[in-house]
Amino acid sequence: MTDIGATALQSAYFTANAQARNTALAGQYKDLSIENKASTLDEKTLAKIDKSAKEYEAVFLSEMLGHMFEGITMGGGLDGEEKSANSIYKSLMVKEYADGLADKGGIGLAKDIRANLIELQSAQLAMKERQAQQQASE
Repeated sequence: MTDIGATALQSAYFTANAQARNTALAGQYKDLSIENKASTLDEKTLAKIDKSAKEYEAVFLSEMLGHMFEGITMGGGLDGEEKSANSIYKSLMVKEYADGLADKGGIGLAKDIRANLIELQSAQLAMKERQAQQQASE
């Protein structure tokens, strides 16, 4: 490899490394920002947000798993058709799989949903506080 090629490779490596560090720092800053906003909300609201985020992720996972299990039959009659009781059982099984996955951390969707809900709730709280201050000053 020539000196120019080695220099270009080193430059690309250091640039990629710096970008990765900046991305990690931005993620940490966002996490801190979300936690600061979360600290302004009461425990009941945070509990509702956490529950809603997990439930949403469970529904999403249930839809994904449902499509995955679509082609799988769980035993049927002589004609190979799946009995309605088996299809009901399969849908309940898929729901339980999805709930279990969401409870164990899922695919990370609940964390992002939680962050967005916290931002929305803190913005609504700030808006209500501003309106109250404006009314008090009038």
